[in-house]
Amino acid sequence: MQRLFIVFFIILSIIATAVVINTQVNKTKETKKEKVLIHTGTTTVEEVQETPKTEKELSEEAVRKKIETLRKRFAVKGLIVSGDIHLKNDEYVHALKKYLEAYNKNKNDPVILNKIWDTYFLMKNYERAKEYYEKIDGEDIQGNENYLLTLFYTLPLASEEDRNILLEKIGLIYPEGEDTRYYTFLLEALSDFHTAKLELSAYFDTQEYTGENEKLQRINQAIEAYRNFQIDEVYYKNALIIGALYENQSYRTAILLGQELLEEKPNYQPILKIIAQSYFEMWDYENAKKILMEFNKIDQENADTNYMLGVINLKLKEYVLSNIYLVKALEIGYSEKQELYRRLIYNYYILGDMEKVLVYFEKLLHETEVPDSDDLILAIYYQIMYGDLEVAKEWTVLWLNHYDTIADFYGFKWWILKEEESYEEATKQLQKGFDLNSKNPMINLNLGQLEMLRGQTVKARIYFRKVVQEAVDTEFATIAEQELERLDSKK
Repeated sequence: MQRLFIVFFIILSIIATAVVINTQVNKTKETKKEKVLIHTGTTTVEEVQETPKTEKELSEEAVRKKIETLRKRFAVKGLIVSGDIHLKNDEYVHALKKYLEAYNKNKNDPVILNKIWDTYFLMKNYERAKEYYEKIDGEDIQGNENYLLTLFYTLPLASEEDRNILLEKIGLIYPEGEDTRYYTFLLEALSDFHTAKLELSAYFDTQEYTGENEKLQRINQAIEAYRNFQIDEVYYKNALIIGALYENQSYRTAILLGQELLEEKPNYQPILKIIAQSYFEMWDYENAKKILMEFNKIDQENADTNYMLGVINLKLKEYVLSNIYLVKALEIGYSEKQELYRRLIYNYYILGDMEKVLVYFEKLLHETEVPDSDDLILAIYYQIMYGDLEVAKEWTVLWLNHYDTIADFYGFKWWILKEEESYEEATKQLQKGFDLNSKNPMINLNLGQLEMLRGQTVKARIYFRKVVQEAVDTEFATIAEQELERLDSKK
């Protein structure tokens, strides 16, 4: 109680201070106006102008604005914290929704703006990220590489005007040092790749180069790899450098330099692959697909290319075509089978082919000696819902001891024992799961169903509503909503 009183007193003090400062500033404004005669040629107009504010007035206004920002940030703290939790769990859409709600209530807060632009950047929506980056004052973008990358991704870069804009921004973000040298090299390479390479190679041989900048390190390693290469082929050297640019996330530059190289050496496979991957990283799936199809005409038996075409078609919601490429990649010998199986499972789930979903879940679980807990949880869940209860029971019993700190497995035990009408033991397992994680959606869904079996509809509603609120856009939430509708229909 004492802590609450102290917090309340602090808030009142902040608001009172803001009011006093605001009043003082307003009074100052009223006394600092003077009349100025403006001659228009035929008449004289009397206009009231404000004299420039004193340093003290500007300081007071800055304090007032800061206090107001802090007061508003305190008011939306819950939204920011909720957004942070979603962001930590890679739930970008939900995080963005919370941050935008906070922004609509406090549009001048740099903390909220930072969170919005970073989330858009992580979502690879670079146009929107750029829009919010530019709402921040120049001093706040210093050292912000994401902003600089966003400009490289969104500006056409074809004209000298675009490159001059970027040069100015590079100076603001990186006033000096090897970061400046790297990004300046990107612009120079777009104007004259050959000269830029020679100048950067010479720079690497000077004492000025420290080797501390990772991006420049990769370029240097590419140049060294070419020097050690036995065949003197300039296209190979360029491909190595462009590949280093891709690794540095300089995707737009890699695409433009790669396109220049293809004009001299059409269908050069290493460059086709780099350009396609760069388009993919920028979420330009149509262009990525177009380039990879050109590659595929040259080499149809490339496992990596077939896998990537499978992923791109999945992103474009061409699920049947995606499966064709993924299965072919598997047949050719694609090595990262776990990720491939996961994508096939997703595609078949979307297509409604639950039989294939279960087939590939089984393949996925047998791919490693100890299956990933998330894969195992989903596999057991879909066996219970659409497959063989005995298989689900076998997997649960087999791995429960290994994953005895994960609530879901106790939820599965409840589900299986309930189907076998072993209610007493089922309830014990459910309680163990709840003790481990009281927010687990499957545990809460099952607790709601347990209370329904006991005739405790009020308690059941509490659990179902909790699932709906905390497990948005999941099957658990859908089932919980259906249970609530059933309860409502019985009123």
